[in-house]
Amino acid sequence: MNRPVSEIVVHLVLMGLAGYFLVESFSIRGSAGGGSLPPAFFPKAICTLLLVLLSVSLLKLIYAMVKHKEGGVEMTFSRNAIIPVVSWAVVFSLLVLYAVVLESLGYVMSTALLVFSVVGTLVILSPGDESGISAKGIAKLGAFSLIVSLSIFFLFSQGFGIILPTLGVMGV
Repeated sequence: MNRPVSEIVVHLVLMGLAGYFLVESFSIRGSAGGGSLPPAFFPKAICTLLLVLLSVSLLKLIYAMVKHKEGGVEMTFSRNAIIPVVSWAVVFSLLVLYAVVLESLGYVMSTALLVFSVVGTLVILSPGDESGISAKGIAKLGAFSLIVSLSIFFLFSQGFGIILPTLGVMGV
């Protein structure tokens, strides 16, 4: 299987999952937890955004594949063809693991670990060797992950009044 076909299959599978989750989000009922937004708002918004972005990416991929075929160059299977599939499988596994540990670790810690793991995985599996792994890069990624996690926590808890799982002080 060549690279564009494997990427198209991954896009279609992800679009199917996002569509399924979007349909399921319509069955989420309101809660007594408070907050200015209904509980189904963010799942609907995220699934819709995923569907739009995946559709755009799929159209670009199909366009590039058609343009490439017109050039008459034959595409072959290589290591670079399997990397996108492996990347998506690892990210999906990390998301499942995140859902499992969210309650026990709290929002801030589990989200920081998720961001760190996903970005680290994508950097390691990126096709170029121009970005090496260093202690300074790992420290920057750790700080970035913690800042993103804390920012989202405060946005949801203070801005939207949504209660997130916590462990200790401020969900850490």
